[in-house]
Amino acid sequence: MAKSSKQPTANLRFKRSRKQALPPLTSKKDKRIKANPAKQARNNSYSPPEYYEDHKFTCRDCGVEQVWTAEQQRWWYEVARAPVQSTAIRCRTCRAKVRRQKLAQKQHMEEMALKKGGKPTVPERKQRRTRPLAE
Repeated sequence: MAKSSKQPTANLRFKRSRKQALPPLTSKKDKRIKANPAKQARNNSYSPPEYYEDHKFTCRDCGVEQVWTAEQQRWWYEVARAPVQSTAIRCRTCRAKVRRQKLAQKQHMEEMALKKGGKPTVPERKQRRTRPLAE
């Protein structure tokens, strides 16, 4: 299958964006990273974080105490553009386990639907318009 001409450009942009320098730490002793509110998702929040700091949390599933680092928070809020009210609740291994369980459940449900004579849940491509839009 041939790639479109836009894919190499998008790949280059992605690689360049990952190479950009990260914001410097404000000081070595407190390890805070200054937040960039322009990159955060706008979701009607009154108090977006000004700095990211390491936070300790206990995993909801396994009970292990973890640290959500300032760099992980910067990625979560600015790159992934998650809501600023969200926080870490599971460790990395438990998050991976939950993802695997959800995928297995989805596959099981699709298999059961096919056994009953249903259609696959993957949507078919929509047809392109054959006539021009009205002006």
